[in-house]
Formats: sequence, structure tokens, C-alpha cells
Amino acid sequence: EFGTLNRLDNKSTVSGDAPPIRAENTGNIDMNVSINATKLFESVAFNSSFYQFKIRANESGAFSSLSSTDWVNMSNRTDQAHVVNLTWRTIKNDFLTDINISVPRDEASGPKSSIITFTVTSNQ
Repeated sequence: EFGTLNRLDNKSTVSGDAPPIRAENTGNIDMNVSINATKLFESVAFNSSFYQFKIRANESGAFSSLSSTDWVNMSNRTDQAHVVNLTWRTIKNDFLTDINISVPRDEASGPKSSIITFTVTSNQ
């Protein structure tokens, strides 16, 4: 929930404009996680820098350095693992997903929403 934004505004969970999404592995296997979403803006192509995410550590050592820790354009389908080798061991089994949005110049006003899907697969 980023509140009311104007055209060309940029908001991010990194700067505290909204909280990041926290996910935790409470199972008993190491896993990989891919992230997909529905379209947020109508005036621009979907896979663009107007809607991005990145993975951030909440607990040190919870996942591999191969994870998407730099901004990635949100997509509606990918099989890529964005969180690689997320462990299930206590005190290092979670991560944060930061969201970054930039309102396009030609975007129509009105409410916007997107459904973000986290798909988990075993990496064993």
C-alpha cells in the first residue's frame, strides 16, 4: 500500500514508503522461490522498470548469493529462482521482498493493484 501517488512519482519499500513483504521457510527442506505478478500499470509494457522487486536479507545466511538482490523487472511468468537455496534452519530461514514502483507519465488516474505470487520448489 503506497497510498496516493501522482504521475512520475517513485516509491519503494526500501525507503520506508511501505513495508516489504516478509516470507519464511517453516518447513524442513531447502527451497527456491520464483516471483511473478499481474500487471500494475496499463500505459507501459509489463516487464519494465516501472514495477520492480528485489530480495533482501532479513536474517544473515538464509539464502544463496545467487538470489535476485538487485532490482528485477516484475514479470507475469518466469521459472527463474529469485530466492535460491532458502534454508529452513531456525534464525536464518526468511527473506524480505522489496517493491519499487514509478508511475508512468501517461498512466490514467484511479486505483491500481497487482497480485504477487511466490512459487516454491524444492531444490533437493
